[in-house]
Amino acid sequence: MQKPLGQYTSTKWQQVRAAFEKYRHIELQEFSSFALLEELHLVGNVFRHGPGSSLKQLKENYPHLWSAHRGGLEHLTLQSNHSLDTNELPVVSLSQLHRYTLAVVDFWNDCQYIHNQSLETKTPILQVELARELEQREKMEARACPAQQAP
Repeated sequence: MQKPLGQYTSTKWQQVRAAFEKYRHIELQEFSSFALLEELHLVGNVFRHGPGSSLKQLKENYPHLWSAHRGGLEHLTLQSNHSLDTNELPVVSLSQLHRYTLAVVDFWNDCQYIHNQSLETKTPILQVELARELEQREKMEARACPAQQAP
């Protein structure tokens, strides 16, 4: 059975999420990049720590990482220092690595935007920057969800 995103049992991961919510007043799951960041978190755990709960959760929630063609320039088969057969390891495509990278960048850009929006006093320059960024975000959302646009 697939676990809902954000429901993993890693105590350290739960501590990170709780601390983020405590100090930033927003839950990590509210970020649009959360699903990819959680996937990246599990992939990293598998290669750092070997077989265990992260591998099980990764297989349950992200089976596409095992269905990819192994080899070639478009896919990477990462190596692990643990006793895992190559077929047990996920295959990460270059495009998936690119999506992970963009998710990290989006996350930190969102953090900065939230921080800037939360400031009680904003300089005129910051106000202009926030308005420009809001416009860009609205355009990106409109492109991502064209069916939700008004006629």
